[in-house]
Amino acid sequence: MKSYPSIDGISCGYLNNLVGQNCIVFEKNDGSNLRYEWSKKTGWSKFGTRNRLFDQSDKEYGQAIKIFNENFGEKLTNILKQNFNKIEKATVFCEFYGLSSFAGHHNFDENMELCLFDVDIHKKGFVDPFSFTKMFKDFKIPKIYYEGVLTLELIKNIKNGCFGDNEGVVIKGIHNDRKQHHNIWMIKVKTNYWLNKIKESGYNQILDENEREQSL
Repeated sequence: MKSYPSIDGISCGYLNNLVGQNCIVFEKNDGSNLRYEWSKKTGWSKFGTRNRLFDQSDKEYGQAIKIFNENFGEKLTNILKQNFNKIEKATVFCEFYGLSSFAGHHNFDENMELCLFDVDIHKKGFVDPFSFTKMFKDFKIPKIYYEGVLTLELIKNIKNGCFGDNEGVVIKGIHNDRKQHHNIWMIKVKTNYWLNKIKESGYNQILDENEREQSL
């Protein structure tokens, strides 16, 4: 089952190559990354967190299968079949969170939600962000804060909370250089607010190397 790739942050060495490119800035919901696999033969039959599979008996994430089936399953299947000829398999990625979710910690007794944020088509790759927003606009997807040219000033403003006191954003675009092996690019920007909240909560160990650099 396909896992979601790690997203580089703003200290990545290629950031300057992305400046000036068209992009979409998506809200990053503060939750857990879940994946759902569909196949032509078995339908929606595999479910997982970033690191492990689960089923409906799972005490923590089992409820996420029911939420997915009620809000995405059949309708999402139809969209995939309509837009991708002879599709055999796909994996969709959702953020799973509740009102008090923070840094991957949840109160599983409260009402939980799913937000669809990416779709991977077997042997074709991820749906590009510009097509994604049109194709899946009728589903719960991340809030779009901005669409236009990526600038360093925009990144600075995001860190300073121009879109609110939240975890941050994921910025996506398509490489201008079509020779790039991976056509779609993604970077994440965490807000200073969220990074400070992580420090105060003692969850520093969950930060990856890039996020630690941002929090300095």
